[in-house]
Amino acid sequence: MYNKPFFGKNTCLKIQTSESDAYIHIGKKKEEEWDWTKLKMSDVELGHILRVLKDETGSWSTVHEFQGNQNKIWVNKNEGTVFFKVNDVTKALNPGEQKVLSVILKKVIEDINQD
Repeated sequence: MYNKPFFGKNTCLKIQTSESDAYIHIGKKKEEEWDWTKLKMSDVELGHILRVLKDETGSWSTVHEFQGNQNKIWVNKNEGTVFFKVNDVTKALNPGEQKVLSVILKKVIEDINQD
């Protein structure tokens, strides 16, 4: 089970798992509270994100549907920084955060594919 946040000053990307499900939460700070968008991710979607993190492709995007909501997801790498954007919220990941996220995503993909 994972619950790893990547906090910035005003935005946060969080990876969570529960049993055999994986979730990405992206949050934006509004005054003293956080406004979160929760996305249930498939192993294939996580694989696409991992490809960007590993420099196998420069970007990936999709329209994601979860709990009746549609969200546009973009993951782009530019000059060593990965930008993770959901709708109008963007979280930049530095190289150290990218490495940690890569390790976690590999493990999450393995975990959610266990019988």
